[in-house]
Amino acid sequence: MKSDIMKELRMGIRTSKFLVITASFLFFAILTPIMMKFILPQLLLNQFQGMEEATISQMLDMSQKGSLLGYMSDLFEIGTIVVVFALSGLLAQEIKENTLVLPICSGKKLFSIVTSKLVVFSIFLILASTLGMVICYLYAGVLFAFDIELWSVVVIGLLYGGYMIFLLNLVMLFGTIIKSSIGTGFMTLGFSLFLYFIGSYLDVHMYLPSGLLISAQNILANQSYQNLGVTLAISIILVLMISKITHMRLEHREWNER
Repeated sequence: MKSDIMKELRMGIRTSKFLVITASFLFFAILTPIMMKFILPQLLLNQFQGMEEATISQMLDMSQKGSLLGYMSDLFEIGTIVVVFALSGLLAQEIKENTLVLPICSGKKLFSIVTSKLVVFSIFLILASTLGMVICYLYAGVLFAFDIELWSVVVIGLLYGGYMIFLLNLVMLFGTIIKSSIGTGFMTLGFSLFLYFIGSYLDVHMYLPSGLLISAQNILANQSYQNLGVTLAISIILVLMISKITHMRLEHREWNER
């Protein structure tokens, strides 16, 4: 297992997966407070001549909380796209190119190979999400004022990281089905957006992984942790189930097929 984990770490560095995801998260973490402080107010002033600053403040949530809400929105709308397509080839590409055959023939266990990928990239996604959230918190605090507790921001970052882990497991599962990186990425995005739509339409987010995002918003808005335990438990169960199905599909695959 240790050698497989080191292999995935080197692969993540060599293929720039870590760099691309971290850079995108940090880019929006720094850009969002700047947008809220300088760019959006100036755009409104240019669009509506004579508008008073008090009116602009009423239209925009120019605060640390407003910046964090904006960053959370960017992370969901754009960050998920970056994560999904950056990781879409984790299994799909290896299956397509038959690069798993040699490790399997040399005695490596599929459980070790798959688990090492999940461990490395799950830890990375947790760290990247939390780091991005904390940097946005600090930068927004400097530009505006520190009106949010740091611990709440760390929890929010962990929740977003948890949602990214759910996407990672979907990428792994769909990679065993489609065997195409691009196709895997689009299927993962489509399925995750469908779940989010169902959660909103039927008001059942608390029973879906998307509830992690809703819980993060509630924590930021009013420090409410209501239903978080239920959502966490269901999300963990779903992730374990998806991981098990992925492993079963790989176990029953004919590795000599093209």
